[in-house]
Amino acid sequence: MNVSVLSFGADPTGAKLSTFSIQKAIDEAALTGGRVTVPSGIYKTGTLWLKSNIELHLEMGAKLLASEDLSDYNEENAYPQNFRCNGEEWNGKHLIIAHEVDNIAITGLGCIDGNAEAFFCEPIPWDGYTWEKGLALAKDKVNLRPGQLIAVIECKNVVFQDITVQNSTCWCCFFHGCENVSVRGVKIFNPPENANTDGIDIDTCSDVTVSDCIIDTGDDAIALRCDGDRVLHREAVCENITVSNCVLASSSSVFRIGVGRGLLRHIRVDNIVMKRGAVGMCFMGCWTPGKFTDIYDTHFSRISAAKLSFAFQINSIRGAELRDISITDMRAVCCAMCSVSTDEPGTLKDIRLENVHLKYFDKPVELTSKALDARGDHLLCLKNAWGLTLRDVTVDKGGIDSRLWNGVVFVENCSDMSGEVNII
Repeated sequence: MNVSVLSFGADPTGAKLSTFSIQKAIDEAALTGGRVTVPSGIYKTGTLWLKSNIELHLEMGAKLLASEDLSDYNEENAYPQNFRCNGEEWNGKHLIIAHEVDNIAITGLGCIDGNAEAFFCEPIPWDGYTWEKGLALAKDKVNLRPGQLIAVIECKNVVFQDITVQNSTCWCCFFHGCENVSVRGVKIFNPPENANTDGIDIDTCSDVTVSDCIIDTGDDAIALRCDGDRVLHREAVCENITVSNCVLASSSSVFRIGVGRGLLRHIRVDNIVMKRGAVGMCFMGCWTPGKFTDIYDTHFSRISAAKLSFAFQINSIRGAELRDISITDMRAVCCAMCSVSTDEPGTLKDIRLENVHLKYFDKPVELTSKALDARGDHLLCLKNAWGLTLRDVTVDKGGIDSRLWNGVVFVENCSDMSGEVNII
């Protein structure tokens, strides 16, 4: 079945709300399975619920525009896995929800617009190594702003292809507890100052491919998470993930790896261009005290990165174990300390850096004590890493004023380290 939202009364001018008409088209197509077509035009809408065996197809020139009225969105108790984050000022409302359904797709050259301007306040200044243009939070400090724009919760066989997602109020594409997910050719654009506007969050999922995407956003471009406490129908493992052939930019971490409670493993990232970012690859293991994610068998290769603060941070904190991690064939321009480090010996094992070239420059920011703490005092810190292998690792310090740093490479308790750092 192929149905058009126009057949159910959707308004392509954006003058009136089309939630009911679009949902009616989805429900009708779900009776037998098929495609719901959104023709060229602007369609203002509140929350839409995808059903099994449905493709939501946005034709070129079509835009789903999120309503500015929170009463047009789902109730926050609409499904048991839902959550909000008061500290980050977003609630549990979403524009598109796919909850425990199978065989779904969002495709086409159209656009999904989160109407961020309606929900964000003016940005406030931030420190010199993240959110350079400031950080914007919710206008409404009581009701907050909508959460993840597209929430796909414990679904199987999911395809996102060719769509553009922009102006989100929170994470754009959130896959939680899903299996067999393909994201290809998706473009994501959010203002660089808007907080929590991650591009793609893959959380407690298995068998996921992300390829040929362009993401330029205010928070993490791609986050690999394992918030296993919230899923209902699968183990707390996020595994078998590939990311390839993408151009990414972020005001925070280009890749954030390791949030929640569970296990991340079997991850491959290849052929990535990083246009800008505070951190190129942020391995952290733990975000919330008392909850940590172990990270195993995770490998990055062929990375070209410009305008980074920290090229990478491979840091085990608060008990998380990181092992069998590598970065190969990376060229990065950066201005703050890269690190392979932990304060808990035995939690950071079998780390490999090969053919990694780091070119440093001094960022023109006021070197307050806060800025210095954020930047670090050496260009590269290697601490308590067991089984650390270095092959063709080069630190080019030609762009820094050595008087502003305590040294180039700091090494502590890496007695079994193989190889050395070339300094030029």
